[in-house]
Formats: sequence, C-alpha cells, structure tokens
Amino acid sequence: MAIPKTINAKSAFGQANFAAAKQLGLIDWHVDTWTVRPGVDGSVLWNWGRTVFEFTSGFAYFHTEDFSSTSDNVKVDGDSQTWMNKIDIDIPLGKRVFGHELHTGGSFSRTDFFGDIKDGFDTDYLYEAHGRVVLDFLGKLWKVQWIGLGGSYMFGQNFDGWSFGFDVRFKF
Repeated sequence: MAIPKTINAKSAFGQANFAAAKQLGLIDWHVDTWTVRPGVDGSVLWNWGRTVFEFTSGFAYFHTEDFSSTSDNVKVDGDSQTWMNKIDIDIPLGKRVFGHELHTGGSFSRTDFFGDIKDGFDTDYLYEAHGRVVLDFLGKLWKVQWIGLGGSYMFGQNFDGWSFGFDVRFKF
C-alpha cells in the first residue's frame, strides 16, 4: 500500500538541491518489507464474582528484511525481540445499553525491547495504561466479545503519548 506524500523544500539550500537529493535516492523513496514473527504467550484467568482478571505474558521474535526498494541507499534487515507482561480487568456493570451489558475495565502492561527494535525506539521498555467502556456482544455477534471506546497512555524512556479509539475484542 502506497502512502501519499508530498515533499516541499523550504530553505534555499533544499530548493537548490531537491532534484539531486531525489536522484540520489535520499528522499522520496519507499521500501517493501517482509517479516517472520514467531512467538509464544500464555495467560491465566481469575474470576472474582463476575469480574475477570487476566494475567498475560508473551514473547515475540521478529526478523524483517526488504525485498524491494526504490533506493539503493535504503536497506532493511533486522532482528528484534519483545517480552510483554500485562494485567487486564473486565468489570460488568449490570446496566444494559441498546440491549447489551455495559462493561468497564482496562489493562496495564510493560513490554521490554531487545535487539534492533530497542535501538530503533531508543528505549528498553514501553508501559501502557489502558481504560475502556464497552458493550458486551458475546454470543450476539459472530466472535465479537465487546465493542466500545478506549484510550491508552504509553511511555518509554524517551517518549510518551496518548491513543484513543474503538476498543474491540474478538473471542475464538
């Protein structure tokens, strides 16, 4: 999938050297990659009444290479590993909205980075605190456990940020 982009040289130097930089493959390039991602994870569920706690730990290995590039200057070849540990809580609220039970909950996780992903993100770890409000669709919509809204705050050693969007969980 190509991502549309526009490059506009703003400085006099950039405008004078734009064509040469493009010809050398320093700008306006794209690269196609492939990745192999084996991994293993496990989880433990614990119920306290109707509230569900889920403890998850997972390890993933990534090997990524390029198979096509518009520039000889751009090469991709890397090996990375991640190890994520997470606790998630799902709390049914006993209230119905549009015929579906309202749930709240969230999760807190730490993901440790190793290899090239550690170098690329310039951090050893990523924490994520996530909250959500969802409607339970289990048994009513094929393989969908819930649909709702969620938000996360993420931070590592050198960055932080927010993410908001739809929260959907499938159950197979």
